[in-house]
Amino acid sequence: MFKIPARFSAQLVYIVVLPVFFMLFSLVYNPFGIKEYYMLGGKGYGFHLVILTCILLVSVLITRSILLPVLKHYDMKAWSYGVFCVIEVAVASAFMALYTNLFQGGSQMYFQTLGDCGRFAGFALVYPYIFLFMRQLLKDRDREIERKEAGPSEGLMKFMDEHKRLKLTVEPESVLSIGAEFNYIKVSYLEGQGVKEFLLRNSMKSQEANAAEFGLVRCHRSYFVNPKHVKVLSREKDGTISALLDTSEPRRIPVSKQYYDQLSALL
Repeated sequence: MFKIPARFSAQLVYIVVLPVFFMLFSLVYNPFGIKEYYMLGGKGYGFHLVILTCILLVSVLITRSILLPVLKHYDMKAWSYGVFCVIEVAVASAFMALYTNLFQGGSQMYFQTLGDCGRFAGFALVYPYIFLFMRQLLKDRDREIERKEAGPSEGLMKFMDEHKRLKLTVEPESVLSIGAEFNYIKVSYLEGQGVKEFLLRNSMKSQEANAAEFGLVRCHRSYFVNPKHVKVLSREKDGTISALLDTSEPRRIPVSKQYYDQLSALL
């Protein structure tokens, strides 16, 4: 399964590799005659290439900074990440075209320049995108193999923060739900006769494997629930669905329509 890391350190690889590869590839291979294309405005090719690389660096920094909060709350599939990469190239190309038109003195239409910049950037960047994509696939595969070989950790459910530090260990049967709380997750579990809640800084995406390993299922984009503690699913007059848990005090967890059938089948 392809998972995009929701950490800035992981995205920093893209922020550094994409501009550096673009500069080196353009210098060595001169794709689509980019060297001759940028002999304009009285400046040499090297000057323009440095500026274009800086524009690409800033563009990728912006797009990756926007991507990070999205990854913390939403699951991005491989195809949707591919769409994001195309948009990222388009954004960088748009800024490159603005710069290029400035030195061309308006000798051609902006959208024609945008098409040229899109070819230069897109053709060069497709290689690092593919390499980094395959690298991530291999890392995810290796982690999945390690997880399966290790099996459940001593039968206990472990919760770690975003720095992989162990913060909470509980019996999986006692866990009621895992919910999102801004940049935190909230683990609700039974202890004695009551319900306890524990907050730790991490994302819902980071809990997918942990939840699946111990039988929790996603019931909402912001919740995993333990079906063993779901007493009944109720539908309100306004169409909203909630799971009523078997706790001493009434406790409801929202259920999205897309997850209703899956959860209902487990009850």
